[in-house]
Amino acid sequence: MHHIKLHVNLKNSFKRNLTRVQREALSALRNDPTLTIQRADKGGGIVVMNINTYVEKIKGMLHDETFYKELVFNPTESYKKLIDQVLQIELYRKWINEQELKYLKNEYPRIPVLYTLPKIHKSLEDPPMRPVVSGNGSLTETLSKFLDSLIQQ
Repeated sequence: MHHIKLHVNLKNSFKRNLTRVQREALSALRNDPTLTIQRADKGGGIVVMNINTYVEKIKGMLHDETFYKELVFNPTESYKKLIDQVLQIELYRKWINEQELKYLKNEYPRIPVLYTLPKIHKSLEDPPMRPVVSGNGSLTETLSKFLDSLIQQ
């Protein structure tokens, strides 16, 4: 059997679809510290927004005590201890096995991150924002996936 080595020059393997002027303009937007560039909530659009406006909208949402409560400490470690205890009990009861326990325990959880997506389909001038919490690497990410798989069955 013969092995063929292919050398691909990635710099030349794609065609640019922007002119030099367009690339420079995009770079200027991306590097402007007074702007934020966000995906739109629907429609696949891109929104360029003043960073101060974006931050004020998020602060306004977070001050709504109907939905958000300011914490005086980070509860992640206490929740982690509780979840780990429950997982050990479930291992003892044989509701989960060692492999599932290893998958479900998150030794170094990340704090979830809040960001928003502008709802430009509602208003172009002053779009409301849809809050999104990214739980990638969070304490409950794998547990949520595991429970979802059980519910699906």
